[in-house]
Amino acid sequence: MQVASSLETKAHARVKARLQKDVASTAIEIGLIDVGIRDAEAIQDWRRGQALAIAAQALARKGDRASAEACVAKAVQVAASTESAKQDQLNLEIALAMAMLGNVEQARQYGARAPVEFTGRVEAQLVSQVSIDEVDRQCDAFDKAIASGSFDIVRSGVDGYFRVWSRVRTDATRGGREGHPRRAASPAAGPADRRAPAACRRTR
Repeated sequence: MQVASSLETKAHARVKARLQKDVASTAIEIGLIDVGIRDAEAIQDWRRGQALAIAAQALARKGDRASAEACVAKAVQVAASTESAKQDQLNLEIALAMAMLGNVEQARQYGARAPVEFTGRVEAQLVSQVSIDEVDRQCDAFDKAIASGSFDIVRSGVDGYFRVWSRVRTDATRGGREGHPRRAASPAAGPADRRAPAACRRTR
């Protein structure tokens, strides 16, 4: 972090902030969350909020809800003072943190501000937080993502289905969609293959 912070001229401000964020994120990724948070606080632009939101996700995974909420609250403050053109990645990380904390409405609020190719990641994270009937509706959204043919959007739909498996794999009706993500992810998959068969849907 000392090296990343050593760039002092305004001309290097963006590079400095990006390097600082990378250092903070790496510390968080390897489990040094407190170090990552300390390093994040030194960042002088919107990437401070991004790193703090990533820390909030790590804390949520550990079950430290109070600390996670404190970090994501700071990230939200950064987002509020950041110009909209620079908010895409920040909003995504906040949305993912909110989803991990079970704050469904706020997760979707910030997820809607992220680029469309990333919103599926937020919905995938919410699979474990919403009612089982809403999971059915999420599967409809994942179907549409997969049918788009755009790589990043297709991937978000596939990721969503993998999380659905984790939740409902013992449900024979919903579990019948199991082969759908693999077919959709195949470059050879045609439009018909990108749609889950109606028989796999839950009978309402």
